[in-house]
Amino acid sequence: MSWHRAGFFAAVGLGGAVLSTAQWMAVLVALFSGAGAIVAVSCATAGLGVAVLAAVGTTGRAHLPLLNTRAGLWGWAAAVHVGGTAGALGLLVLGRAPGSEPGLPGLFAGAAACSVLTAAAFLPGVRARLTVLAAALALVGTAATAAWAAARPPTTAEWLADHHVDRRLLMLGAPPAGYRRTGIGASDQQFTAVYGSERAGGGALRLTVRRISYEDERTAANGCPVPYGRRAVCAGDGGGRQRVRYGQPDASGVAVVPDGVVPPGAVDELRLRRAGFVYVVADGGGGGLDLRAARHLLATLRPATASELAPLPRRR
Repeated sequence: MSWHRAGFFAAVGLGGAVLSTAQWMAVLVALFSGAGAIVAVSCATAGLGVAVLAAVGTTGRAHLPLLNTRAGLWGWAAAVHVGGTAGALGLLVLGRAPGSEPGLPGLFAGAAACSVLTAAAFLPGVRARLTVLAAALALVGTAATAAWAAARPPTTAEWLADHHVDRRLLMLGAPPAGYRRTGIGASDQQFTAVYGSERAGGGALRLTVRRISYEDERTAANGCPVPYGRRAVCAGDGGGRQRVRYGQPDASGVAVVPDGVVPPGAVDELRLRRAGFVYVVADGGGGGLDLRAARHLLATLRPATASELAPLPRRR
């Protein structure tokens, strides 16, 4: 392909992309003005686009004999504009898939590629047309693959990497007797697992793992939380564990009990600090903390396996 021909098709692609993208942006703006405005804007931008492409086409008569006639020139210009517009429309449709957002640069590139392929489809010769057909099929295949990749749910490894989840947070304990794991959740700050009781009316346990540096409460020198507005009483539980009991605020919003006294109606949790991380087992709803089960969870901590992480709710 000569440089003159390459320059001609580059101009066609650039012009088609600018016109098609501008048309779709104008139509999107007109959506706020009613059906009449949409029709008027569509007709005006389409007419302008065909006229501009016809002007560009006059420079390519040496490459496309079809352009030597008035009807051929305007027919070619209309076809190129339709091709570019169809490419932009296809990307807009793909943009409705979850995780797929073409944006203006993607819209521009799609319109340019479709404009060039439509223009080149009028080249004389079987070889040239087969080349254009192969390029069009490759473009469709690439777009379909990209759409499929954007629409499919991410793998667990992809989701963890995308959300900057520290894999050292992903720790689970063996379900205690009478409990089963019912759900897990992860973020860049913490990992949570819920263990529901298999007994009728039984409660649940919530295991939370987070970095000590991400603790949102002040802590005393012994690691005991110092929450605002309520009292916390801590005691050693053996094995490096710490039992924390929180008092509920009274009507004035303050748990007024002397230091070291277990508040009435206290809420229990069991904590373990290790290697920069804190592991907390608390009541997950349904009753008081089952200390036997909580100790079992903290004693059996281990990294979660890929199959155990599969239930993570994953969205792009």
